[in-house]
Amino acid sequence: MPLIFQSILLVGITCYLLSALLFLLTRGMPHIHRGVGWWALSSIAGAIGYSSLLVYSNLGDPVSGEVFYNLSLISWASFLYIGSHQWLEQPLESKKILLLGFLATLWVVYFNFIQPAFLPSAIVTALTCGMLTLHTGWLFMKQVKPRNKHNWLLVGTLFVSGLHALDYPIMRPIESLAIVGFLLCTFASLTINTILASMVIIQFKNRMQDSKQQAINIAMQDPLTGLKNRLGLTEDFKQLINHPDTEKHRIAVIFADLDDFKIINDTHGHEDGDEVLRIIAARLDSMIREDDIAARIGGDEFVIILTGIQTDDREHIPKFISRLIRTVCEPIVIHHRTHQVGVSIGLSVYPKDGKNLQDLLNSADNSMYLDKRMKKKSTSKKVDFMRTSQQTSIVLDTAKQIAN
Repeated sequence: MPLIFQSILLVGITCYLLSALLFLLTRGMPHIHRGVGWWALSSIAGAIGYSSLLVYSNLGDPVSGEVFYNLSLISWASFLYIGSHQWLEQPLESKKILLLGFLATLWVVYFNFIQPAFLPSAIVTALTCGMLTLHTGWLFMKQVKPRNKHNWLLVGTLFVSGLHALDYPIMRPIESLAIVGFLLCTFASLTINTILASMVIIQFKNRMQDSKQQAINIAMQDPLTGLKNRLGLTEDFKQLINHPDTEKHRIAVIFADLDDFKIINDTHGHEDGDEVLRIIAARLDSMIREDDIAARIGGDEFVIILTGIQTDDREHIPKFISRLIRTVCEPIVIHHRTHQVGVSIGLSVYPKDGKNLQDLLNSADNSMYLDKRMKKKSTSKKVDFMRTSQQTSIVLDTAKQIAN
């Protein structure tokens, strides 16, 4: 065998074994689709086929090497087909494909070692490998999104490989074409395995990044209400004040503490209390704009940050606070029981009342407690939540003064 062909076979064997090792190492990982194990078997089959050509040619029996190479191609195409279905999450009865590959293998063995005849063996090899590879290309073309250059290269190579497999009975008997055909088959199959390996690596990287981002989001989210927690509020505020447009606008920090929420917990249990918090959180979330922030930082304590307030806008903050009070104080029905809470409001504005979040929260918290004390002084023991909550004149006056 010429040195150039031995070199090609050695490179092919190395590439197949490396891709098989990658597939085996990533098989079963939680961030990888199913099917990688079948691709590992496919790579091993390819390595065996190339090894057969190399060994038998050096032993002076290239015909037997070609037979075992064809048998390996049948296994390569069958395993590739099954793995691709699983990777793309497409239904498939793997046993039928394995049975097809087994019958094709028996056919090739029979017409090479028992009743030697080139054409029957070549036709079955060509049809099995060609149709399986072509349909694999069709699957990727229909299912994989986005259809970028990487995916189109895989689809194109699969189609070229499948069509080339079909011409095996025609090209093989012609010596000059046989050499070209072998080189084309080698290039196509190694390209397919290289692209599949890169797909696994890319997916693993993307899934790890997604998992990291998901973990960060969970760490910054209140598990009960789905709003930001204190950590998430802090991080969002840092990004907010670092935005170049922040200096041109005002930022309002509104501290909202529910009045007599403890009564619901004590009287009806934490199940009702948790549901009240979820409903209040949903109401707050529906009130804010896309760039605003809503967070739950304590048991019944919420913070809303209003962003992008124009310096000449004198009405936005007072109107929002009035709407906030009305919205929070609307009755809540849980299991045919009607609950109603009030709300005490505190307000601070960046950068007038502080240049960091903690100072702004402290200022808003002090304003909120002043609001709460004033309401206690001006109400009887029987609380009318709508009336007392709407009498947060101190906060509204403060908001108007800030606006001015």
